Amino acid sequence: ASALILYRGGWCPYCNIHLKKLKEIEAALKDMGFQIIAISPDTPEKLGETRTEQELTYAVYSDFNMDVAKQLGVAYKMAPDKAERYAQGGIELVEQSLPVPSVFLVDEDGIIRFVHVDANYKQRLKNDELLKAAKAIRDSK
Repeated sequence: ASALILYRGGWCPYCNIHLKKLKEIEAALKDMGFQIIAISPDTPEKLGETRTEQELTYAVYSDFNMDVAKQLGVAYKMAPDKAERYAQGGIELVEQSLPVPSVFLVDEDGIIRFVHVDANYKQRLKNDELLKAAKAIRDSK
């Protein structure tokens, strides 16, 4: 089972806070059978920097082409002026798109059992809520 965490990128301070907080519950999620998989549109090189800077011990993958975000229905196209500002700041984005920060809990059969999506990128799922959802999925087996 997996806890898929889609985030905007290592350049986003709210994402980095969320990634760090997830470390606090990684062991508890593992005990319930869930592995954390964080996914962003960052390049593999940028992911390495984020993984090192945040001292992450869980899996981090690049969705540079936004394929996963599109398939999960959380990709959105940025306004051209905003995308231009990001590009000038050195943030490389395909199709001027980002994922809405989201959490998906997927069971062993590959079925999505829990979804949390918040269009306000400053708001993230709290650790206790994620643990509660994971426990409910585990206990329903």
